[in-house]
Amino acid sequence: MQKRIRYMSENPGYGFWSARLKENHELIGYVNLNHIYDDGPNHGMVHFGYKIIRKYWRLGFGTEMAMSMIEQARNHTGIDILRAFMDPDNLHSIRILEKCGLKCYDLETRVYGYHSHAYSVELKPTKNNTKTKR
Repeated sequence: MQKRIRYMSENPGYGFWSARLKENHELIGYVNLNHIYDDGPNHGMVHFGYKIIRKYWRLGFGTEMAMSMIEQARNHTGIDILRAFMDPDNLHSIRILEKCGLKCYDLETRVYGYHSHAYSVELKPTKNNTKTKR
């Protein structure tokens, strides 16, 4: 926990958040936007992820979580490209990524030791975002 708190304080706009229902604040999962720290070819890249408690699967929360991380990255970081890495067997989440505008660019990558498909989306500035992109 201390590592995550330190990471968020050292990297404004990045972090780990709980996802909760608006009506009663019940936990439905979490989302993250952070750098990859492993020994593989994706080290240092910025990616997002989400995890949803099973009883909330297929209710639209995955799309909402993914879109919120894209907007968070676009409006609160200086990056040009956001990535997501997905288990090739997780077809529902792959469809969510594609629905949110991410394109597959690598079918044979490894992240934290796991075989993954790599997806990315270019973060174009919006009217409300005037940050200079790196």
